[in-house]
Amino acid sequence: MRHRIVLCGFSEFEHRAMHFSFSHPAAGGGPGYDVVTSLDEADFAVVDADSASAVEGVVRAARVADAVFVGAVAPAGALSHLQRPIDPTRILRAVSELRSMHAMSDLSGEPPGSSHAGLPTLDDLVLAPLVAPRKPTRAWDRRADDPAPSSFASLKPIASIDSVIPAASPSPAQVTISGQVTVTAPPPPVIPAPPVVVVRANTAPP
Repeated sequence: MRHRIVLCGFSEFEHRAMHFSFSHPAAGGGPGYDVVTSLDEADFAVVDADSASAVEGVVRAARVADAVFVGAVAPAGALSHLQRPIDPTRILRAVSELRSMHAMSDLSGEPPGSSHAGLPTLDDLVLAPLVAPRKPTRAWDRRADDPAPSSFASLKPIASIDSVIPAASPSPAQVTISGQVTVTAPPPPVIPAPPVVVVRANTAPP
């Protein structure tokens, strides 16, 4: 089914460009539209939002919910709003979305776009609030509830070298390293002497 569109408030060049694009959509671009000259005959309107007279005419005719507004600011109650530059493909897509909203409205009995009220459109620029990172503060700029910074000055050794290595009795095997640590070498192993075997010759006569 081909729907009828009226173009309100555009220049002659813009009007002719959109008229051709709407009447001859690209392959796979959806159904074509018939461009009419009267708002009363149209199913939908494409309105120059920068033209005060065009916007006022649509508002007076109570057709704001049936219009796609192209320009800086759309009037209250508009369901479709696009920013310039004019792109016939985007406008046709917006008209198709508007058709879908009206079809859902006919099924649900609710006004078109009521389920999407307050939601941003694809052409709205939504910026999340930026939170500046907290700069590192100096010691005298810290708040009273801030935890104290870590410091190694309060750390205590768990043991000294003297408690780990007990002092040994002096012996010739002790060696002093750098005048601080005394290392005691283990005593050499004791090797037993081999047994002595005594052989006596038999000197008795036969």
